[in-house]
Amino acid sequence: MDNRNMWRNGTFILFFLFIHYSFCKNNLRKIHFGAPTVSVDSTSAIKYSKVENDNLKKFLKNYKDNHSELNKYAEVIAKNIFKAQNNAEKLDKINPESSALFLKAIKLSKETNDESFEIWTNLNYGKYLYCFSKYKDCYPYFMFCIKKINEDNEKNLIDPLDTFEKISFFLITSNENDLAISFLKKAEKIAERESKEMAKIQDNLGLAFLNKNNLIAAKSYFEKALQISEKFQDDIRKAKVLGNLAEIDFRNNDLENAVNKLQKDIYISKNLKSDKNTMFALIKLCKFYLKQNKVNEAEDAIIKAEFYAKSKPYFKNSLYEINEFMLQIARRQGNSEKELKARRTLEILQDSLKTLDGLDVIKAVGWQIGQKNLENKVEFEKNKYQQQFYLKIIAYLFAGIFLTALVILIITSRKKRKNQKITYERSLLALQMEKLISENKLNSKTKSLVSYRNYLLEKTGQIQELEAEVQKTRGLGNKKEDHKTKLDDLLKSHLLTAENWNNFKAAFENEKPVYSKYLETNFPNLTEANLRVIYLTQLELNNAEIARILGVTLYAVKKAKQRLRLKYEDQYEKFFEFYK
Repeated sequence: MDNRNMWRNGTFILFFLFIHYSFCKNNLRKIHFGAPTVSVDSTSAIKYSKVENDNLKKFLKNYKDNHSELNKYAEVIAKNIFKAQNNAEKLDKINPESSALFLKAIKLSKETNDESFEIWTNLNYGKYLYCFSKYKDCYPYFMFCIKKINEDNEKNLIDPLDTFEKISFFLITSNENDLAISFLKKAEKIAERESKEMAKIQDNLGLAFLNKNNLIAAKSYFEKALQISEKFQDDIRKAKVLGNLAEIDFRNNDLENAVNKLQKDIYISKNLKSDKNTMFALIKLCKFYLKQNKVNEAEDAIIKAEFYAKSKPYFKNSLYEINEFMLQIARRQGNSEKELKARRTLEILQDSLKTLDGLDVIKAVGWQIGQKNLENKVEFEKNKYQQQFYLKIIAYLFAGIFLTALVILIITSRKKRKNQKITYERSLLALQMEKLISENKLNSKTKSLVSYRNYLLEKTGQIQELEAEVQKTRGLGNKKEDHKTKLDDLLKSHLLTAENWNNFKAAFENEKPVYSKYLETNFPNLTEANLRVIYLTQLELNNAEIARILGVTLYAVKKAKQRLRLKYEDQYEKFFEFYK
């Protein structure tokens, strides 16, 4: 595995996990999956806990304060949502009852003719899926909310601050940082200037800018978050901010300060029994120690992180990242047993992650958000101006379609080029491996003429494959020049070099001393080029195979034999009859 890719993917996953855990930490109260629907009568008959009742009262009070009248479905919808959240929090997993309640709430919200309810129910359902790593499934619900808010419906949101925060956390996870920043800025305007909520907003603004690699802006927001969290004794936020500041030190190559901040993060998180944040910080600490080449300390940190990661099935993304670091540690230690174990674990996790959504899905969701956001803007413009500027809107629509098609074309083209590159690299690696295996096979045996013949036949086959690959690159222009150069270099390495010829010649003369002496005595004027053709012919290689081994044309081989025949006339056949 390429170390640079490991660091790059590792950093992305660490930030994704941090946002994910921050988002879900105290909010497993708004979630769904897919299950039977529940009637209004049956759901209203469910016994609700004190927490659910308290949440319901606060919700209804909030709603009444911001609306002229109470919607007839408001209480039933809210009960479904809070019951679903409570179940999810207790069971700590997606469950049929929570899923059914969320779906029922969404269905009822459509009947209220109140878009604020639709946004609220979809947002909570999306968050439920998000918290249990169903990123692909939660995507349409968050995008529904973003679309509705972009249509100028944010004034009547049931809980604007909570809505903007949740959407921004999802967007940061999807690496849509600019859009996330815009929602966090909305939240910043609403939140109390000095409050725990403001500390959280500043912290996540810092993360969004950190993802954009704007370290100056990120540090500024983190320092504000740290100051507020210390003022309000919000220790868990303080721990998270210290971890984020540590990442900035790490990127600035200030490893000592980075490790110190992270150790403070871990100390606070452990004391507060925040297992998720502790695990996240330990993974990051392993990364920092590896950068310092402190392999034993890195191993100790990652083993501790593994303990936390194994505690929940939806931590498999974390467990995969942990085993990537374990593999790297095993390599540095030269411990083949640990390396094999890490590789096997990664293979198992890769299969099991298919039931959850991994890094590839997160990246795909990020791309879809960009696409969906573009479509939403086009649709928004259409709805806004169609009455007065109908013809102009048609132009905008066509422009949007064209732009969308162009974006799709560009992305498809890039993806195609990327896939081509991967295919080329794999084929090159396979050809290199074939060459290596053939050479190892020859070197591992006594270098007899039989083993040389098999080796040379394998070589001709490999050269033929290489020639086909080189042919594929013709006409592709400069874009594939690097790949063609590598293929040409590999092709040249297959040819019979002076050293290889001397080794083969020695083996031939050692095994056929009488024949070799016969040629030397009776045909002293034979050149090395003549001997190459004669010896390779004696191995029963045909003209095409000889041409590939020597790196010449088929015509050149035929011409060489023709010259021998003309030069030695009747004696030419003796070259081969004596051998037989």
